[in-house]
Amino acid sequence: MQLSLTPFSLIHPSTPSTLQTKLFLTMATTTLATNDDTPTPTQNNPSSPRSPQVDNIAADTKDAFQEQFPVGRVFDDMKVATEAAHKLSHAFGFTVARSGYKIMCSRGVPPRKKPKKELPWGEMVGQDDHSRPNESWKFVGCGFSINFSAVNRLTSHMKVLAKHGVEFEKPNLDLVKVTKHNLVHCEQCNPSITQLQSCLKSSGKLFNNLGDELLQIVNLLNTASHVPAPTLRQLLRPLLPEHFPLSPQTALNFRYWVKRNAMKLKPASGKAVVFSSARLSGICNGKEGHVSMRVCEALSNKSVQECGEILQGVLREAIEEGNAGWKLRSYLERLKEADDFFDYRIVLSPEGVVRSITWQTGVMRTSFNQFGHTLFLDFSKRRLNSMDWPYNGLTMIDSDKKVVVGSESLCIGELNDCYVDILRSTVEMSGGRSLSDIQVIFGDCFIQTTLLDQLGITDTCRIFWDHYHLLQSVWPEFLGKSFSGELKVALEGMVHAKTQLQFHEFCGKALAASSSNPNHQEYIQKYIDSGEMYSTFALESAAMTLGRHGSSHAEQNHSSVMAYMNGISYEQPEILVKLLIERQYHHMTMRAHELSQYHMKMKSEVAKHPETRHNDARLWLSSWGWELWESEASEHSEYRTTVFDDFYRVSRSSVERDIQFGERCNCSFAKMYGLQCRHEISINCGTFNSTLCHARWKKRDEL
Repeated sequence: MQLSLTPFSLIHPSTPSTLQTKLFLTMATTTLATNDDTPTPTQNNPSSPRSPQVDNIAADTKDAFQEQFPVGRVFDDMKVATEAAHKLSHAFGFTVARSGYKIMCSRGVPPRKKPKKELPWGEMVGQDDHSRPNESWKFVGCGFSINFSAVNRLTSHMKVLAKHGVEFEKPNLDLVKVTKHNLVHCEQCNPSITQLQSCLKSSGKLFNNLGDELLQIVNLLNTASHVPAPTLRQLLRPLLPEHFPLSPQTALNFRYWVKRNAMKLKPASGKAVVFSSARLSGICNGKEGHVSMRVCEALSNKSVQECGEILQGVLREAIEEGNAGWKLRSYLERLKEADDFFDYRIVLSPEGVVRSITWQTGVMRTSFNQFGHTLFLDFSKRRLNSMDWPYNGLTMIDSDKKVVVGSESLCIGELNDCYVDILRSTVEMSGGRSLSDIQVIFGDCFIQTTLLDQLGITDTCRIFWDHYHLLQSVWPEFLGKSFSGELKVALEGMVHAKTQLQFHEFCGKALAASSSNPNHQEYIQKYIDSGEMYSTFALESAAMTLGRHGSSHAEQNHSSVMAYMNGISYEQPEILVKLLIERQYHHMTMRAHELSQYHMKMKSEVAKHPETRHNDARLWLSSWGWELWESEASEHSEYRTTVFDDFYRVSRSSVERDIQFGERCNCSFAKMYGLQCRHEISINCGTFNSTLCHARWKKRDEL
């Protein structure tokens, strides 16, 4: 196939126009597709016959470099000479490398390895033969080279003057000139037709403009209410290579790209969209604008909510086109029939398409009913399925400080409605806990109090933002370089303030440090007003926060999922769900073994030492609960308790705390953990009282 090409630009001011013309004529008459009866020479087979095309390219390469680098030509420095050689060599399908005052073909002699040395005790040290990948195939000893030398040098007289500090006019030591060259490649290194074709493709010379045909498809997608996937694939078929596969994912990628670039694709009057078949192939392959939540976050001019709205339509079409949602529903229904403890919920949007799919096993249900008062919410942005529906595990931390989930979900995106679907579906499937029993939700700054409004639990639940996201992502991204010095210290102080007074002190410092930028001040003021959603003093005064400072446990669960999946994305969502359920079974087996071991260990210790104090606490509390309670019990001896008419007074040194009869202590430990604190242990004369411990801390003998 003969291709007519546009001239190359050698991008160098000293390149003669005649060379451009000659190179253009050579490329325009070169056959870039070989026939069956004319074998193409390969770079690894020196015995293969040379084609006339290769001979022409070799001759033209020599002529071009001879004209560009004649002996005696002077360059400003080696950098300028190397750049000129790089630009010219790329036009002929090979690359060059510089070594001191020499420019040579990159397939020349490889660098020598350092010889090994023998130490006195006989050990050999040095570069191992297998310390780096074997790349000897790249080097064929090509002799193509251009040698340079410095034009000016310091004479001995000049060196003496310089040594004694005498000023003199120094020559330009950067100037270099061509001294000799060998402009012929060896047999194995001659640029092949494949190399030249690859070079031309990368420069865009082989691509045709699709123009009007593509513009019609773009206008159709932007104006029509819905274009079915089969219709879209038929429209794209003539514009793509014959071997290119056209699947529902192909149509989805192109449809999403058009939606994302809708404004850019609106041509001005009299102008057409400039497009190449290669770029179209890349878009349909997902290499440009692939449907991903990461892509949404990368859109700097869009908020997360706006990106989610853009993707909703695209992802809904994806699940409809491939019937993936109904296959998954059939799979979940079969699981429910086979396991009485398994359940699932599929929530539809007002438009009648699938918005979220949530499932729950029997172990998940038990975990949610016991530990569902404190939740960690976050969607995984990593791609786990062909639909690109983000995964969410309703994460909790159990009484042994292990990460567990109350349910797992695939949703259309990280949307507020999807969080509502997950929580309502989980509560409905569990049956043992209501929405009002949820006390704390940890998440990133995407989760707002509107979630509590939609669930109707504003008065019974609190949301806390993750410290790591604030300090490492949210604030640095908005404030940029300003997030440093006094402002950074003040913002970190706002997060870690132990008291409300400290918080307000750091707020004043933050506003003062940002006084030069009104936009930053306004931004910081919003977070000052929301201080109770992230500051440490608010966390320590809230019930059942468990001493946590963010949603890191949700990230732990995501990492565990990715490790189990080996980072692979699965084309069929039902396979992904199958693997996720298998992962839960694997974790359940290990946890059951750990619980059994801990139960037997505690019984054995109590049997060996029946007189040991606090044995009742050992037998009742879980491992994490016992660890916390034992630490508090070790401190109670320092306190003195005085009984009054209607309250206890617990004091240590000059610090006193009054606790009313029949009420719990209001210290931060009792609030955060729901465990018997040191003050209550002192009131009970150092003994354990299970009625003062939340049910979550009761030791489990089995799952």
